[in-house]
Amino acid sequence: MGNPFEDLRQAVVVRPMNSPGPQGAAAPHMKIRYSADGVAWHNTPVETDKYLSFSTDNGITWSDAIYFNNLSETLEWVEKARQWAENPEGVEVEPGQYSALHHKEKALDAQIAAETSEANALVSATNAAASAGNALTSAENAATSEANAKTSEINAATSEANASASANNAAISEANASASANNAAISEANASASANNAAISEANASASEGKAAKWAENPEDDPVVPGQYSALHHKEKALDAQVQADISAANALNSANNAAMSAANALASENKAEKWAQEDEDVEVEPGKYSAYHWAQKAEDIAVSPLHGDEAHTEDYIKEGDPRLTNARMPIEHASTHTDGTDNIQLATSEQKGLMSDVYAAKLDGIEENANNYVHPATHSLDMITETDVLKIFTADERDRLATLGGIPI
Repeated sequence: MGNPFEDLRQAVVVRPMNSPGPQGAAAPHMKIRYSADGVAWHNTPVETDKYLSFSTDNGITWSDAIYFNNLSETLEWVEKARQWAENPEGVEVEPGQYSALHHKEKALDAQIAAETSEANALVSATNAAASAGNALTSAENAATSEANAKTSEINAATSEANASASANNAAISEANASASANNAAISEANASASANNAAISEANASASEGKAAKWAENPEDDPVVPGQYSALHHKEKALDAQVQADISAANALNSANNAAMSAANALASENKAEKWAQEDEDVEVEPGKYSAYHWAQKAEDIAVSPLHGDEAHTEDYIKEGDPRLTNARMPIEHASTHTDGTDNIQLATSEQKGLMSDVYAAKLDGIEENANNYVHPATHSLDMITETDVLKIFTADERDRLATLGGIPI
């Protein structure tokens, strides 16, 4: 039969909607229907069902009928496949293993944490830029103070020249010189403070740059601050989640393959057992071996075959007055004495005729009607299995294609 998952042959990748790269199309909605004869279908399984069929386009088209021999076993692996796809976050499918939905949610959490780390790094960069701006402003203030000091020095020289011309001017110049000295001291202090601020700003910028690098590149499971991790950490966790989702899909596929193989083996055994019981007379079941029906017919043919000719040769009978009766005597009882098993008559074997022993009789009585000595092998090759319209064998290529599937809703 055709592969019911052909439209899903590309690997499923879980990607948050706001992550880099294009968002893939939504996965098709899958449905399963059941049937007792492969013709009439219904959505809810019952004990008499023997077939199931898949639809990957919400019931528009359906796969070929898939035969199964045990409804409860088949429903178990169908339920297991659903759990691998849909179990909620934190709910184990098997010890230490989780569903594709669980890992999808973990990947989304990792994406959110990475975006938070990126935002924190942006804030740190913004603070560093602001600190650099403050340092520039301080440097400009220092330059202005230095210019003021130069101006004061020029004014002092001018005051000194004017002092010789006027005592009042000299007094004024002296006062101006004193003020200029104070201004120069203040300017020097401002320049020193600006230099310190610039150094602090540079240190803050360096620290912010280092913290931003940690938010981006800290190794997996190495927290940047207690309980918070880098974008690289969350990226690695998302990759681990994807690997777990692929393993979940592979487990679901193995469950489906095992169920199909069990059904195929059971049907082959049933067909072979029927041949050992009912195959026509003189038709071999295996080279040189025949069915119970064949041997029953042979035994019946032997039972009805005459031991002597059909004609009675009366001319050979001895009649009254025959001279051969001169020394005749009355016959004694004969047939009635052969009843206690003490006669010295040979027993029948595979090489000579004779009487049937009580051992052989007991053995024949213990064989049930239509019984045979066939023992089905514990293992055998696939070429012993006959495919039908509703029973197909998975090929290696089909198994590889199914192995690429991620979380599929069942």
